[in-house]
Amino acid sequence: MSASSGSQTKNGKSFEYAIAKSFEEITGAVLIENEAYTRAKACFEAQTAKRQTLLERAGAEMSMFLQAHDSNTLTSAHISLQEDSIGISGDVRDVIISVQSGEIGISAKVNHAAVKHSRLSAKLDFGQKWTGCPCSKQWTCSTTRLVVSQVSRIWRVFCKNPPNPPFFSGSCSITSVIEQL
Repeated sequence: MSASSGSQTKNGKSFEYAIAKSFEEITGAVLIENEAYTRAKACFEAQTAKRQTLLERAGAEMSMFLQAHDSNTLTSAHISLQEDSIGISGDVRDVIISVQSGEIGISAKVNHAAVKHSRLSAKLDFGQKWTGCPCSKQWTCSTTRLVVSQVSRIWRVFCKNPPNPPFFSGSCSITSVIEQL
Protein backbone atom coordinates (compact mmCIF):
# COMPACT_ATOMS: atom_id res chain seq x y z
CA MET A 1 0.00 0.00 0.00
CA SER A 2 1.40 3.39 -0.95
CA ALA A 3 1.66 6.23 1.52
CA SER A 4 -1.15 8.09 -0.19
CA SER A 5 -3.53 5.13 -0.16
CA GLY A 6 -2.73 4.59 3.54
CA SER A 7 -3.58 8.24 4.14
CA GLN A 8 -6.79 7.89 2.10
CA THR A 9 -7.78 4.87 4.16
CA LYS A 10 -7.15 6.72 7.43
CA ASN A 11 -9.13 9.73 6.20
CA GLY A 12 -11.98 7.49 5.08
CA LYS A 13 -12.09 5.60 8.37
CA SER A 14 -12.01 8.90 10.24
CA PHE A 15 -14.99 10.15 8.25
CA GLU A 16 -16.93 6.92 8.86
CA TYR A 17 -16.32 7.38 12.58
CA ALA A 18 -17.43 11.03 12.45
CA ILE A 19 -20.66 10.07 10.66
CA ALA A 20 -21.45 7.30 13.13
CA LYS A 21 -20.69 9.47 16.18
CA SER A 22 -22.76 12.33 14.83
CA PHE A 23 -25.68 10.06 14.10
CA GLU A 24 -25.40 8.61 17.60
CA GLU A 25 -25.50 12.09 19.14
CA ILE A 26 -28.39 13.32 16.98
CA THR A 27 -30.63 10.25 17.24
CA GLY A 28 -29.65 8.71 20.56
CA ALA A 29 -29.20 5.37 18.79
CA VAL A 30 -26.63 2.96 20.23
CA LEU A 31 -23.28 2.93 18.42
CA ILE A 32 -21.91 -0.62 18.40
CA GLU A 33 -18.23 -0.75 19.32
CA ASN A 34 -16.98 -3.54 17.05
CA GLU A 35 -13.50 -3.97 15.50
CA ALA A 36 -14.35 -1.64 12.60
CA TYR A 37 -15.40 1.02 15.13
CA THR A 38 -12.16 0.63 17.09
CA ARG A 39 -10.05 1.03 13.90
CA ALA A 40 -12.05 4.03 12.72
CA LYS A 41 -11.87 5.71 16.12
CA ALA A 42 -8.09 5.27 16.20
CA CYS A 43 -7.81 6.82 12.72
CA PHE A 44 -10.01 9.74 13.81
CA GLU A 45 -8.02 10.33 16.99
CA ALA A 46 -4.77 10.37 14.97
CA GLN A 47 -6.05 13.36 12.94
CA THR A 48 -5.16 16.94 13.85
CA ALA A 49 -7.68 18.84 15.96
CA LYS A 50 -8.52 21.01 12.95
CA ARG A 51 -9.17 17.96 10.76
CA GLN A 52 -11.27 16.31 13.48
CA THR A 53 -13.44 19.44 13.69
CA LEU A 54 -13.87 19.44 9.90
CA LEU A 55 -14.84 15.76 9.89
CA GLU A 56 -17.25 16.26 12.81
CA ARG A 57 -18.96 19.13 10.97
CA ALA A 58 -19.24 17.08 7.78
CA GLY A 59 -20.63 14.11 9.73
CA ALA A 60 -23.17 16.35 11.48
CA GLU A 61 -24.28 17.89 8.17
CA MET A 62 -24.72 14.46 6.63
CA SER A 63 -26.64 13.19 9.66
CA MET A 64 -28.96 16.20 9.77
CA PHE A 65 -29.56 16.01 6.01
CA LEU A 66 -30.43 12.33 6.21
CA GLN A 67 -32.80 12.91 9.12
CA ALA A 68 -34.51 15.77 7.30
CA HIS A 69 -35.03 13.67 4.15
CA ASP A 70 -35.66 10.14 5.45
CA SER A 71 -38.28 9.67 8.16
CA ASN A 72 -37.01 6.09 8.73
CA THR A 73 -34.08 7.60 10.62
CA LEU A 74 -36.47 8.66 13.38
CA THR A 75 -36.68 4.98 14.40
CA SER A 76 -32.90 4.43 14.56
CA ALA A 77 -32.05 1.65 17.01
CA HIS A 78 -28.33 1.18 16.53
CA ILE A 79 -25.45 2.17 14.28
CA SER A 80 -22.49 0.05 13.25
CA LEU A 81 -19.43 0.37 11.08
CA GLN A 82 -19.04 -2.46 8.63
CA GLU A 83 -15.85 -4.47 8.20
CA ASP A 84 -14.08 -3.81 4.89
CA SER A 85 -13.99 -7.54 4.17
CA ILE A 86 -17.78 -7.49 3.67
CA GLY A 87 -17.25 -5.27 0.61
CA ILE A 88 -15.65 -8.21 -1.20
CA SER A 89 -19.11 -9.76 -1.55
CA GLY A 90 -20.40 -6.54 -3.14
CA ASP A 91 -21.88 -4.84 -0.06
CA VAL A 92 -20.05 -1.49 0.00
CA ARG A 93 -21.84 0.13 2.92
CA ASP A 94 -19.51 1.67 5.49
CA VAL A 95 -22.02 2.84 8.08
CA ILE A 96 -25.20 0.85 8.77
CA ILE A 97 -28.09 2.40 10.65
CA SER A 98 -30.66 -0.12 11.88
CA VAL A 99 -34.18 1.30 11.76
CA GLN A 100 -37.59 -0.19 12.42
CA SER A 101 -38.17 -1.02 8.73
CA GLY A 102 -34.69 -2.49 8.07
CA GLU A 103 -31.34 -0.82 7.45
CA ILE A 104 -30.00 2.38 5.96
CA GLY A 105 -26.54 1.89 4.49
CA ILE A 106 -24.06 4.66 3.77
CA SER A 107 -20.97 4.34 1.60
CA ALA A 108 -19.07 7.45 2.63
CA LYS A 109 -16.26 8.94 0.59
CA VAL A 110 -14.25 11.64 2.29
CA ASN A 111 -12.76 13.19 -0.86
CA HIS A 112 -16.07 13.59 -2.67
CA ALA A 113 -18.62 16.38 -2.46
CA ALA A 114 -21.42 14.04 -1.37
CA VAL A 115 -22.17 10.85 0.46
CA LYS A 116 -22.27 8.16 -2.22
CA HIS A 117 -25.09 5.82 -3.14
CA SER A 118 -24.75 2.06 -3.33
CA ARG A 119 -22.79 0.73 -6.27
CA LEU A 120 -24.43 -1.66 -8.69
CA SER A 121 -22.82 -5.06 -8.49
CA ALA A 122 -22.88 -8.19 -10.59
CA LYS A 123 -22.23 -10.12 -7.38
CA LEU A 124 -24.91 -8.65 -5.13
CA ASP A 125 -28.66 -8.57 -5.56
CA PHE A 126 -28.98 -5.65 -3.15
CA GLY A 127 -32.78 -5.90 -3.15
CA GLN A 128 -32.66 -9.47 -1.86
CA LYS A 129 -29.76 -8.87 0.50
CA TRP A 130 -31.00 -5.63 2.06
CA THR A 131 -34.79 -5.91 1.90
CA GLY A 132 -35.60 -9.56 1.20
CA CYS A 133 -37.18 -8.55 -2.11
CA PRO A 134 -35.01 -9.46 -5.12
CA CYS A 135 -34.42 -7.07 -7.99
CA SER A 136 -36.62 -8.00 -10.93
CA LYS A 137 -35.20 -9.40 -14.18
CA GLN A 138 -36.71 -6.38 -15.96
CA TRP A 139 -34.94 -3.93 -13.62
CA THR A 140 -31.64 -5.80 -13.97
CA CYS A 141 -31.88 -5.83 -17.79
CA SER A 142 -32.85 -2.15 -17.97
CA THR A 143 -30.11 -1.08 -15.59
CA THR A 144 -27.48 -3.21 -17.31
CA ARG A 145 -28.35 -1.80 -20.72
CA LEU A 146 -28.23 1.76 -19.35
CA VAL A 147 -24.83 1.23 -17.72
CA VAL A 148 -23.37 -0.40 -20.83
CA SER A 149 -24.83 2.34 -23.02
CA GLN A 150 -23.14 5.00 -20.90
CA VAL A 151 -19.84 3.11 -20.89
CA SER A 152 -20.01 2.82 -24.70
CA ARG A 153 -20.72 6.55 -24.95
CA ILE A 154 -17.72 7.36 -22.77
CA TRP A 155 -15.52 5.08 -24.89
CA ARG A 156 -16.65 6.86 -28.07
CA VAL A 157 -15.77 10.24 -26.55
CA PHE A 158 -12.43 9.34 -24.97
CA CYS A 159 -11.00 6.39 -26.92
CA LYS A 160 -9.35 6.47 -30.31
CA ASN A 161 -10.59 2.98 -31.28
CA PRO A 162 -13.74 2.26 -29.27
CA PRO A 163 -15.31 -1.18 -29.42
CA ASN A 164 -18.56 -1.65 -31.31
CA PRO A 165 -21.69 -1.09 -29.22
CA PRO A 166 -22.58 -4.28 -27.37
CA PHE A 167 -25.00 -6.77 -28.86
CA PHE A 168 -27.41 -8.13 -26.31
CA SER A 169 -27.78 -11.85 -26.90
CA GLY A 170 -30.67 -12.29 -24.51
CA SER A 171 -28.69 -12.52 -21.30
CA CYS A 172 -29.05 -9.48 -19.09
CA SER A 173 -26.57 -10.10 -16.30
CA ILE A 174 -24.05 -7.33 -15.92
CA THR A 175 -21.23 -9.84 -16.21
CA SER A 176 -22.52 -11.35 -19.48
CA VAL A 177 -23.07 -7.95 -21.09
CA ILE A 178 -19.63 -6.69 -20.11
CA GLU A 179 -18.09 -9.90 -21.48
CA GLN A 180 -19.72 -9.05 -24.85
CA LEU A 181 -17.87 -5.74 -25.00
